[in-house]
Amino acid sequence: MLRPPRLRSTSCDSSRAQRTNGRRRADGSHGCAASLWVPLVVCLYHETPVLVQVGSEPMVWFNRDELGHALLNVRMLTTPGHEMDRIRIQDNDFIVRGTPTDLECPPSGRLLRVRYANGDYMRVEFREIRSLQAASRRFPQIRQDALAVVCRDWPLTFVIVTMSAGGTSVRFGPTLTRLPRGNVMKGCVVSHCSVGLVFG
Repeated sequence: MLRPPRLRSTSCDSSRAQRTNGRRRADGSHGCAASLWVPLVVCLYHETPVLVQVGSEPMVWFNRDELGHALLNVRMLTTPGHEMDRIRIQDNDFIVRGTPTDLECPPSGRLLRVRYANGDYMRVEFREIRSLQAASRRFPQIRQDALAVVCRDWPLTFVIVTMSAGGTSVRFGPTLTRLPRGNVMKGCVVSHCSVGLVFG
């Protein structure tokens, strides 16, 4: 069972509630809906509790509460030494750490975006898609017949995650996944696995 949980800010350790270039900054009052449909690193993860794992540590995963609702968790991709200074999502609460140079979560609650001075970047977008045809247009890198196998009950809420580590070529995004040693992934569908992707 899935509900539309709200992402909430539980910590904002500096006065970053402001407007810059017309965008509203995080003020701890906005929310986002989540589900288990996650196009991440140009792969579609369905009913897979741990989407991405680095070594033995999960990076993107879902927990469930006592009623079975999905709770989104994300550890931001970064380089060694910065892990404790980066925003994270913990059971639908986002926790601001360090000093982002850009932080946005609009009142609609469908977007969380953050950037740090060294180039670390994360964007989490929540989007309802109402049909297989609309999903194929939004994710053209994934074959429509592969989508049709796992996406049957429309509309569906998708969580689109983009991350990159500053100073490296490692990137998760809507067009490709670039992993260490030049490995690239495109157009995968992962369903009913315990872990979707492990690297590092």
